[in-house]
Amino acid sequence: MKLLKVVIAVIIVVVSLGLVVFIGASMYAVTTINLLSNSVYYAQRMPHKEGTEPDLVMLIENMGEIYTPKIEGIRYDDGAKFIENSIDSSGNPTSFGEFDGGYGYSDKNDVSYKFDKNFELEWTLDKEYKEIDLATIDETKIKGEIRETLKPILDVQSKPVVNLQWLFNMKYQDRFN
Repeated sequence: MKLLKVVIAVIIVVVSLGLVVFIGASMYAVTTINLLSNSVYYAQRMPHKEGTEPDLVMLIENMGEIYTPKIEGIRYDDGAKFIENSIDSSGNPTSFGEFDGGYGYSDKNDVSYKFDKNFELEWTLDKEYKEIDLATIDETKIKGEIRETLKPILDVQSKPVVNLQWLFNMKYQDRFN
């Protein structure tokens, strides 16, 4: 009889521990999926230092997890983390993506811009690959062009069912301040 009680107690402990581990792992997975798939929505609403553009960064970093709808003229490359927009009537596409430890943007005139991981302009090249003096570049205007390139995707990011803005802010706010 005593052995039966011990066996039952061990089974209860093992099942309880298994249940706690399962619930914890499930909560972790659901939270991680929520933060990644809604990262653009959260980044758009997060307090940040001017010029850091967290929503653009999250769009590229989490491209495989966020909603990327089929939009005529928009091409995604999840592997290279790259978005091209050829919707403009000029016939010259614009593109934005990860590049050399930061981010790269190519405008309609084939001018290339390299931003660091904090989204500060590092260098610019014209279509002949000659460096352009950064003092002649309106960084705010270029960031506006990037935002315009990505606008169709930014505009369709929906509100999460469970809002974890506070957790997203805790995780990323120092990076963008």
